[in-house]
Amino acid sequence: MAHLLYLDTLASKKIQRHPATIEDLPAKLLAKIFHVVHSESVAELSRPPTDDPYDKKWFLRPEFVLPRFPDTLIRVSAHWHDIISSIPEFRTNIVFAIDIVKPIPIFEIQSSLDQSFDLPLDILITRCPGSARPTSDEETAVLSPLVALFAPHFHRCRSLSFYGIHSSALPQLGRDLSGTLPSLVTLRLECEIDDGDASPTFAWQSISCPKLDTLTLDGHNFVNMTNMNRSWPLQFPELKSLSIVHLKPSSNEGEMVNGERISLYGFLDVLVDGSLRLEYLRLRDVELTNPYSEEFFVDLSLKKALVLEDLSRSFVYELLFSLKLRSAELHVSRCSLNAMGRLPPTLALRLEEIGEFDNVAGHLKDWQGTSLTFVRCMGFGDDFLDMLAAVGSYSGAAHLSRLTIMDCPNFTVDSLKRMIGSRNKKVEEGDVWPGPPALEELVVTGKGPAVDTADAEWLRSRLKYLHWRVAEVDGDAND
Repeated sequence: MAHLLYLDTLASKKIQRHPATIEDLPAKLLAKIFHVVHSESVAELSRPPTDDPYDKKWFLRPEFVLPRFPDTLIRVSAHWHDIISSIPEFRTNIVFAIDIVKPIPIFEIQSSLDQSFDLPLDILITRCPGSARPTSDEETAVLSPLVALFAPHFHRCRSLSFYGIHSSALPQLGRDLSGTLPSLVTLRLECEIDDGDASPTFAWQSISCPKLDTLTLDGHNFVNMTNMNRSWPLQFPELKSLSIVHLKPSSNEGEMVNGERISLYGFLDVLVDGSLRLEYLRLRDVELTNPYSEEFFVDLSLKKALVLEDLSRSFVYELLFSLKLRSAELHVSRCSLNAMGRLPPTLALRLEEIGEFDNVAGHLKDWQGTSLTFVRCMGFGDDFLDMLAAVGSYSGAAHLSRLTIMDCPNFTVDSLKRMIGSRNKKVEEGDVWPGPPALEELVVTGKGPAVDTADAEWLRSRLKYLHWRVAEVDGDAND
């Protein structure tokens, strides 16, 4: 009894104690937590701003979008402020949101630069979601002082990202960025509108980035660099990932490379330069032609992926016709499948926002890859699932083993079950997985049809892996 009384007394004392808070944690433990937050913030800087596929009004509030570390944390308490201020590394993330109405004061960024000492910098200059859309002159007026402020520190940048509206407002290679940048691993100069000059009006200064791994350029920066230094791949010996956005030479003036308008052949010739060892290539809103109407073929090997976004039918056709592509993955966003003819042989295929008038089933019937992803595709529906369900000696997309469906509401659970029942007929016949054409993994997320408990159990019994979390068309969540 005495023992029980002791426990009751101890419990009573515990109840009377004030609850512990994060303020009570030792400074060393808090510092470790802040280091984790800092690492996640650095990773966030490597991701370009994208439109969220769901309706989230709070997403437009900048404080929820921009990784403002450590500014948000140092305001929590004097204790946190002292810990964070004692670690210079936490001042190496510099984020600036372009807002012509309420710009961040320059002195705040200068303060971060001063407190970061000589440590590697991760700099992100991006547009502020929900803010007024600037004109080219307004954006240039905001960006130019920033570029001048950062210029003395470019040599210690680890990542440098500019996400603007107008190409004319972006920093220019060979002018704003020049010399040797020994620490730079990631450089992104990306815009929404191509309004830059057709040719540079400045004296080109060489640029070398011995550690550069990831490069994203607007079209004019890419063409100017190629025009002024045809051997630029030699200056980026570690380059693995290249993205070109908004390259549309005028039919009258055009972009000039070595005295000639850049053509599809000239463009591909640069990409397959023997000095480049690309693993990832992304082309967004690029329009190039072959002025000589001559057939040519270029070998392009990519270990990771070829990404095609917002390309015209004619360019997609000429590009894929001219390429002998060897790539692990092909990503196609807002392009016409009807212009592609036979899809290149890849292990994985990702289709995003493909229209309902594209014959998805017809184009993928002979596809021999193993992993297929659909994202917001109105062209994905029961007719495609019926093609996959073909029985007999021949099945559509015969080697498909993983299917991912994201935000595609135009299919039914019944058609999906028929397809899996057909392809996975032998699953219940033995302990050994039958292999193709049996589907192994199914992932369904975003907007889509609901699945009841019975259907979910039926699917689980025939698949190695099932993940189903959707927001139904009427807005209800379904697991």
